Amino acid sequence: MSIKKLTVIGVGLLCIMTPAQAEERKLGATANVTYMSRLMDKGGQYYGKQGALLEGVALDLYGTGASLTVEHRAATSSGYELKDRYSYKLAYGKRLFADEAYET
Repeated sequence: MSIKKLTVIGVGLLCIMTPAQAEERKLGATANVTYMSRLMDKGGQYYGKQGALLEGVALDLYGTGASLTVEHRAATSSGYELKDRYSYKLAYGKRLFADEAYET
């Protein structure tokens, strides 16, 4: 999925929310930075014997259950064709009947 599509989807989600929701709830944000001396990805060393720096920002969209996450990973040394890698995640999660007991 392209960056333009993700941007349009994210802006669309923000536009769908009513102003009343925005006043009642706050936008949640989490940022993280991690250094790894060797980055393992899918069972292999992603950058060989070199380290990697991983940064990420996650936005909780006003407590609606929708979230947007942007992550970046970069090699700590040169010599790699794909030194930088970005990933974008748009997720939605809600629980039905959160305060009620029910049987399946």
